Amino acid sequence: WLPMATPQERKAVAQSNYFKCPPWAGMPVVPYRLDVYQGAVLADSFDISDDATFLFGRLANVVDIQLVHPSLSRVHFAVLHAPSQGAVYIMDMGSANKT
Repeated sequence: WLPMATPQERKAVAQSNYFKCPPWAGMPVVPYRLDVYQGAVLADSFDISDDATFLFGRLANVVDIQLVHPSLSRVHFAVLHAPSQGAVYIMDMGSANKT
């Protein structure tokens, strides 16, 4: 396991079997948060501003943000920042229950 690797390098290695960052993804120019609601109640909020991509799902050693629910896949979806377009994309990672 890469003992001298940076956190970004370790992340890339752990995620390499599941995801490859597209060349157009980059650091966002404005801050973003992902809010999770259960009904009308805010259950959680995640800062998704400090990297170009974020993986969400159940697999703790691979995803950036672990979500524990039986309907979620090990690697369920990715959030990708496209700063040149001023956009944020959500990409299903082939999950059984879809995103």
